[in-house]
Amino acid sequence: MLNEISFEAGSLETMIERLFKTMNSIDKQWSEKVEPASQKQIHTLEEIADLKQHGKSIPYAYLLFLEEVAKMTMDCWGRNGMGIQKSILTVY
Repeated sequence: MLNEISFEAGSLETMIERLFKTMNSIDKQWSEKVEPASQKQIHTLEEIADLKQHGKSIPYAYLLFLEEVAKMTMDCWGRNGMGIQKSILTVY
């Protein structure tokens, strides 16, 4: 199925727009289901990942994702799921 999905190339500035276009091609109601992660959720993620301790912050592209559409993802993962995101950010 992934081979059938069109992922447009583009700049960081159009990343969220392209994400919406791709996801809406899979699920017509996708854009109606998503909402931004709260600043509290983003702050909690920063704390769990210990980014500031290492002089880093959430990568800008990932922050855009969190600010635009990630509440659903973060709610599904819950506090335990933050460990998954911490693992992702640790690579960073």
